[in-house]
Amino acid sequence: MKRLTPRDFTRYDLLKILEGNVFNILVIILVALDTSFFVIEEEEGENGAVSRSAYFGVGLTVVLFFVFEMTAKLYCYGIKQFFQVSWNIIDMFIVIINLKENDSLNLDKI
Repeated sequence: MKRLTPRDFTRYDLLKILEGNVFNILVIILVALDTSFFVIEEEEGENGAVSRSAYFGVGLTVVLFFVFEMTAKLYCYGIKQFFQVSWNIIDMFIVIINLKENDSLNLDKI
């Protein structure tokens, strides 16, 4: 039997958080918040009551959260096991498309 190192415990603890109910509820809330802001932005257009920087801030927060999630899963699972789970691949493509399409890291929009 392999002896566990402190690093293994860190991965195990982080994986427990990532696969826990609280984390999944947080993901659902963030997706709902991002979707709500997207719908409001589309409805109100340029002259809406909510500022452009608020939309950008929410979008950036959500994208950075999912970048963290993807990075944490890569750390916990390792590259080979990460890519064996189809949901991880789908999540990765969604994050990459979101970063590319929305130019989410362009801080000049604030």
